[in-house]
Amino acid sequence: VWKRRSGPAHNRPVGVNNIERIGDITRAPQIEQRITIRNKSSEYIFALFRPVRISFDRDSDMVVSMRDYALSLPRRNGRVSYTVYSQADYSRPRSAAPEERLPPMFREGRIHDLATRVLAEVEFERDVEDWNDPNDRLIANQFERWLRKNFSYSTTMTAPEAGEDPIEMFLFRTREGHCEYFASAMAAMCRSVGMDARVIVGYRASEFNEIAGHYTVRQSHAHSWVEVLVAPGLWETFDPSPPDGVDLFAAAPSGLLGRLRQIYGAIDHAWVTWVVGFDESARSRLFGVPQGNQYRMMDHLGRFISMSRGQALARLGRSAAFGVLVFCAVAAAGFLVQAALAWRRGRVRGARAGAGEADAPDPAILAQIGFYRRALVRLKRLGLGKPRWRPPLSHARDIESRSQGAAESVRVLAELYYAARFGRRLLTEEELASAEAALRRLESLDHPGGAPARAGGTLAP
Repeated sequence: VWKRRSGPAHNRPVGVNNIERIGDITRAPQIEQRITIRNKSSEYIFALFRPVRISFDRDSDMVVSMRDYALSLPRRNGRVSYTVYSQADYSRPRSAAPEERLPPMFREGRIHDLATRVLAEVEFERDVEDWNDPNDRLIANQFERWLRKNFSYSTTMTAPEAGEDPIEMFLFRTREGHCEYFASAMAAMCRSVGMDARVIVGYRASEFNEIAGHYTVRQSHAHSWVEVLVAPGLWETFDPSPPDGVDLFAAAPSGLLGRLRQIYGAIDHAWVTWVVGFDESARSRLFGVPQGNQYRMMDHLGRFISMSRGQALARLGRSAAFGVLVFCAVAAAGFLVQAALAWRRGRVRGARAGAGEADAPDPAILAQIGFYRRALVRLKRLGLGKPRWRPPLSHARDIESRSQGAAESVRVLAELYYAARFGRRLLTEEELASAEAALRRLESLDHPGGAPARAGGTLAP
């Protein structure tokens, strides 16, 4: 779970060539995780919170966020293998920056009224103006239980009606949906009573390969849950999605089909590890030579060269035979498993589309919200650039002390952006005119203080 807040000034670069300590180590048990990312495309890597030690398959330049222990490898892509040790005990992150309260949302309306009724069932009340309340953990638990009990998990997509908020559609009309609806609904209910909450998107590791002895995490295992600020500086995880429903849709095939899938996964993992990814780390494990010890590796190479022709040919023959055997096994298992899974492809494809692809924004909506990108460009030129981790409305409040005019324009643009992008609806002509007017006001500023541009000046594109 990556919780991004701090900027580069709060990150610590680390060169890892062995086991590197990256966090405070306590007496709690350490959990070892051996992770292989087959095709790393983003800069971040995974680890159970809180990581304390890490080692990679080869020398790597890693960046550790001192704010939240997020780990990133900005200079490595492709196949990455590493071992990380974590301690599950709570350790408050270092205070690299003061906490910022999230902007108020859902403070009135149907969602607020619903949240109030749900709390009344357990005789709880909460002042929306209080940032922290001693009962916040219990309140979050109540929302989590209520959603699990009263709503159904489904990957069948239902489009909101014109002008209908997707969260309200889920809570008051369909009462069923996938994990993003459950997480968004719980976060909205928490925010409506004054609690800071945020939706987290990641992966749910639930497919264990008994033959290979590892978990397989696929793109179809994507999942959403909620983090709630239950005490100053302490974000706690809650998952309002019904576990039985999630398990049903994420479960691996059972019986013969499941066994074949595990066999194929084990062979495929061996192929990737020992053939495709046969790097310095794999050579070290194979020959028993510590990684990076080039002198001992040269000794082994010298012994190989000094072998008789018969011994050398025998060893090369065994290696070639092993490679051919692995290749044939992978190919045969692949054809067998693909044939066995062919009848399931339509259903799996439909489920994945329901969980993700059907949520893709309409191209017409994307064309309308081009004003948001233009606003970000202008803010950057004004020296008021928005960090990637900060939501637009929060950024509007953050820059208000430096430029009230820019903050007001960003607030208007952010609300319209939310309505189109996440409300999944086309903006009206009046709303588009309002966005254009707010953008013109923002582009007319020539410095953060808010003075308009000089006559004849040019506006940002």
